[in-house]
Amino acid sequence: MNFYLISRFIHFIGIGLLATSNFGGWIIHNKYLKEDNLNNQFQLLKVLKIIGLLSPIASGIMIFSGISNLLGLGFSLNAQIFSVRWIMEKLTLFAIALIYGTIMAIRSAKRGKLVASMVAGNAVPEAFFQKERYDKSAKIFFIIQSVLFLAILLRSVFKYQ
Repeated sequence: MNFYLISRFIHFIGIGLLATSNFGGWIIHNKYLKEDNLNNQFQLLKVLKIIGLLSPIASGIMIFSGISNLLGLGFSLNAQIFSVRWIMEKLTLFAIALIYGTIMAIRSAKRGKLVASMVAGNAVPEAFFQKERYDKSAKIFFIIQSVLFLAILLRSVFKYQ
C-alpha cells in the first residue's frame, strides 16, 4: 500500500480526534454551564478533562502525518514549503489553534482546581467570580477553536485557489 495513502488516512484520524475534542468538548461545556449543582459541574469538568486530552494527541498526529503528507505530495522540507500560500495559511491557523489551546488547557486546569476547592468548601471568597471568568473564557475558546478548525478544513479543500 502507498505510504502517502496511509499517511492521509492517519491524518483523517487526527482530524476526527480534533473534531471530537472540539465539538464534543463544546457540547459538554454547554451542559456544564447549564448545570446548577456544583458537584455535577465538577463531574462534568472531569469528563471535559478526558475529552481535552484528545486534543494534544490529535495535534501530534496531525503534525507528523501532515509532514508525511507534504513529503508524499513531493515537497521537500526546505524553503519550498514556505513559498506555497495554502500550506503557510494552514500552518499559521494550526499554530494559532495549538497555542490558544495550550493556553486554555492551563486555564482549564486552574478552573478544575478552583471548582474542586469550591466543592470541598475551602475556596477563596472570590472563587465564584474567578469561576465565572474561567467559564466565559472557555465558552469563547470553543467558538474560536471551531472557527479555526473550519477555516483549516476549508483551506484544505480550496488549496489551489
